[in-house]
Amino acid sequence: MKKFFALTIVVLLQGTSLFGQCTPDPVPTVPGFYPDTFMYGCVGIPYSQVTTVVFRNDTSVGPLTIPFESYKITAVSNLPAGLTYQCNQTNCDWTIVQNQVNNGCVIISGTPTAPSVPGNDTVTVDIEATLFSIPLPQPAQIKFYLPVFPANSTYCWPTSITEDVISKIMVYPNPSSGLFYFKSFGGIKEIGLEWFDGSGRILGKSEVTSGNSVPAEIHAPEGYTGLIFLKVSEGDNFKLLPLIVH
Repeated sequence: MKKFFALTIVVLLQGTSLFGQCTPDPVPTVPGFYPDTFMYGCVGIPYSQVTTVVFRNDTSVGPLTIPFESYKITAVSNLPAGLTYQCNQTNCDWTIVQNQVNNGCVIISGTPTAPSVPGNDTVTVDIEATLFSIPLPQPAQIKFYLPVFPANSTYCWPTSITEDVISKIMVYPNPSSGLFYFKSFGGIKEIGLEWFDGSGRILGKSEVTSGNSVPAEIHAPEGYTGLIFLKVSEGDNFKLLPLIVH
């Protein structure tokens, strides 16, 4: 599922870019990150990943509905060497306007200079919400898997990614037990799917229709667990997504 903010008082009391500024995707309206799965990186190859954030406007405590005043990204930890991040708002600080969709975006970009270490390739984003002009006592932490492979890796194939369909897809939840949901915000087109293991061996192929209002179910190869790569293709254009099956 999409990574939703667990930004309620009850839960929380219990416990500059090489590619320029980003522009939020206006299509998503449900709080979360779009996409919530990042592309992997390759050493020496320029990298750019934009994710749109749709913010929750308020929270409920008993019968009360309390509006959030602002959100701020206070830290992005464990970025691969050579990558930086930038938001579409100064200091990654967004003011919430009630009775409308509030969104923002973050771009992670640069050129990776070293491969990531397996087991230490998760980026953590800390998001702080404000109520009554007071930041909540514990920021929400959103985690993204962002591996970087050596330049000669099987995964560092040349890619050409279209901006209409291929670059506006969601595959979720991640990790999953093997059942994923596929959603595209582009036009309705037939999209090819190919599954690869860590050695580059193809494990299966199928097709899915993108652009439908209802996400399509897709299944990882039966019996497979661990890191798997999904190649999403339209014609000569494709995108490779790292997924985890547990």
